Amino acid sequence: KPAPVEDSAPVLREVIELLSGSTESSLHSEESERLVEDVLGNEILKSNPDAIVKRELERHGSQDLWNLCSLTLRTHEKGASGYGAVKFQRTLLRLHPELANDASRPVLTERFKLLERLLQPKRQATGAGVLLSVLNADPKWLMTVGDLVQTSSCVNYRTGGKIGALPGYVIDGNVQVLATFHLKQDDFQNFEDFQATVEASRANAIESISFNGNRRKARITVAGRTFETKSLLNAYLRQIAKLGENLNGSGPGVRLEKEYFQDHPALAQMRELHAAIYHDLVTELGASPIAPIRFPKTRNPGGIYSDLADDKGTQHSEYIIH
Repeated sequence: KPAPVEDSAPVLREVIELLSGSTESSLHSEESERLVEDVLGNEILKSNPDAIVKRELERHGSQDLWNLCSLTLRTHEKGASGYGAVKFQRTLLRLHPELANDASRPVLTERFKLLERLLQPKRQATGAGVLLSVLNADPKWLMTVGDLVQTSSCVNYRTGGKIGALPGYVIDGNVQVLATFHLKQDDFQNFEDFQATVEASRANAIESISFNGNRRKARITVAGRTFETKSLLNAYLRQIAKLGENLNGSGPGVRLEKEYFQDHPALAQMRELHAAIYHDLVTELGASPIAPIRFPKTRNPGGIYSDLADDKGTQHSEYIIH
C-alpha cells in the first residue's frame, strides 16, 4: 500500500530557521560547485554517506562543509542536491555534534531524518538507465584515470604509488582512455532529461552526444533539445588505449591495456561496447591490434605506466607489448 504524500515545506522551513546562522565559507566557487554537483547531487552519497563525508573532511573543515550544506538546502530545496545536503549534513552533525548548539542539535537530527525521507526522489523512469561508453584524451580525464573506477590503481592521483607517470599520458599524445558509465536519474539535472535520454536510446533516436573529459559531463541532443548531464564521478569499466608501431609489418598498432572494473550486472555488455569501440578505432586508424606492438619512449621525465609491457611498470624507454 503506498504511503500518503507528506508535505516537506513546513519541515524544510523549520530546519532553515534553525540553520539561520552564517553561511560564510572559505571555499572558492569552483570547489563549492564541485561539492554541490559531484558530492551532494550524486547518488553514491545515499548508500555510503559516512565514507563520502569523511573523505571531504580530509579536504575541508567541518564548518565550511556545514555552511555549504546550509546554503545549498536554502537554494536547491527539493532537488537532488537538496536531498544530498540533508544527508550530508545529518552525517556531519553525527560526526561533529559541536556544529549545532545543545538546544537545536536533537531537533535538527530528527528533522534531518524526516527530510531525508520526504525529499528523496520518488520518480524513476522505466528501465535501469543508459550505458555510456566514451573514448577521450582531454588532459584532466587522462590525469585522473586512476580515480575513474572504484578499485585500487597505482595511478590514482590521490593514493597511487606511480602518479609521477601520469603526465606521460598527456604529454605523449598517443594515449586515450576508454570508460563506460551507467547513467541513472541522479546523473541528470532533472527527471525530464533522464527520461528523454532513456527513451531516445531505446529508439536509437539520440541525435548527437559529446563528452567533455575535463568536466566529466556528457552533452546530449534529443528531439532538437540539448542538455548536459551532471559531472559523472565513477565509471564501472575503464581501459587505456595506446597507439604504437606494429612489429609484424609496417604501420601503426593499437592496444588496449588491462581493464579495471567494478562489479555491475551489465559488465558483459560494457565489455562488448569496449570491444566495438576498439574495433572502430583500429579500423579508422588503419592499425593492427595484433601483438607485438612497440611504443615510443615517453617525453615525461617520470616515465609512463604500462600494465602489459614485457617489463610491467613504469617505462622510461621504448617498450613492447606482446
